[in-house]
Amino acid sequence: MKIVVLADEDSRKEFNAKITGADTKVTYIKGLRELINNDIDHSSADAFIILKEVINNQDHTIFKRKPVFINSVTNTLKALELPENFYRFNGWPGFISREIWEIAG
Repeated sequence: MKIVVLADEDSRKEFNAKITGADTKVTYIKGLRELINNDIDHSSADAFIILKEVINNQDHTIFKRKPVFINSVTNTLKALELPENFYRFNGWPGFISREIWEIAG
């Protein structure tokens, strides 16, 4: 599985500790601009995890209808006007390392 993760350094460390499978490849990015500008090849990504930026008014076509998991505790997907391939979860520090994530879609 190939996952693209947008995270700051602390979130990256916490998320990296969760990756246990040798068949899981994670590409970390610092901002959505890297995807929008095609700075990295994300065409073969199976999923995207956005831990740091709020997704709103961005070009959703860059995700090609693949699953996108965003850190959004207080805003609903409807309020953010996101398509059905988006899901939200609590990505606050300390929550990423929990064994079970509660995801709303």
